[in-house]
Amino acid sequence: MVSRILGLLSYDGSYFNGFQTQLSNDSVQDEIERVLSKILNEKIRIAASGRTDKGVHAYGQTFVFDVNKEVDLFKLQGSVNALLSKHVRLLALYFVSSTFHPRYKAIKKHYRYRIYNGSILPVFDVDKVGFIKDEIDVDKLSKTLKLFVGQHNFFNFTSKEEDKDGYVRTIFDIEVKKNDDYIDIDLYGNGFMRYMIRMIVGTALAVTLGKEKEDYIIKRLDNEDKNKTMYNIDASGLYLMEVYY
Repeated sequence: MVSRILGLLSYDGSYFNGFQTQLSNDSVQDEIERVLSKILNEKIRIAASGRTDKGVHAYGQTFVFDVNKEVDLFKLQGSVNALLSKHVRLLALYFVSSTFHPRYKAIKKHYRYRIYNGSILPVFDVDKVGFIKDEIDVDKLSKTLKLFVGQHNFFNFTSKEEDKDGYVRTIFDIEVKKNDDYIDIDLYGNGFMRYMIRMIVGTALAVTLGKEKEDYIIKRLDNEDKNKTMYNIDASGLYLMEVYY
C-alpha cells in the first residue's frame, strides 16, 4: 500500500545551492532525498510547496513523498534528523491523502525579509540578514511597500521567463516592524515567483532611500512592457516562514 506523507522542514539556506535538486547534489532536496532513500531502502523523490533560491532560508517549508511500506512517523522523523546535515531539521511528518500536493493545495504563503540597519553587521548575522547601513525611514518603507498589496501583474518584478498565470499574483498584506536595529518585512500572498520578493523589497528600499521616485514602481507594476526593476536585494535575509492550507 502506498502512503503519502507530508513533511515540515526548516533549513539554513546559506549552506545549500537552493532547494531544488542540482547536478552537484548540494541542494536541500538532494539532502532530504538522500536520507529518506537510505532509511526507507527505496528511491524517494519529494515534491515541495515551492523552490527557494540559493541562500534563502526556511522555518516552514513543506514537501510530500510516497512510500511503499508501513512506517511509524515518529520513528521516521527521529531517524531522518539523525542523518540529516545539522543545517536542516525535519519538524514534523503527517499522513495525507494520495492527491495532496503542497504547492497546488496552498492557499497562502508567508515570507519574511530581515534587514540589519546598523553601522556594523554582527558577525553572527552574516548570511542571515540583508545589511543596509543608511538609515531607513520605516514609515516611508511601509507606505512604499503598500503599493504592491493587492492583485497585480508582477512581470517586471520577477526573472521568470514564462508564467501560466500571466505573472498575476495577489499579495494580501505586507507588514513592516522595527526592533532595535532589525527591520522585518512580512509578506503574505497566494504565490511568489522567482526573485519576486527580493525585487519588491529591493525596489521599495531604493524609493525609501531616495534613489528612485515612487513612480519608478508605478510605471513597472501591472505593465508587461519589458522594463524590469534593476533592484534585487541579497538572498541572505529571506525566509519562508509558513505555508497555509
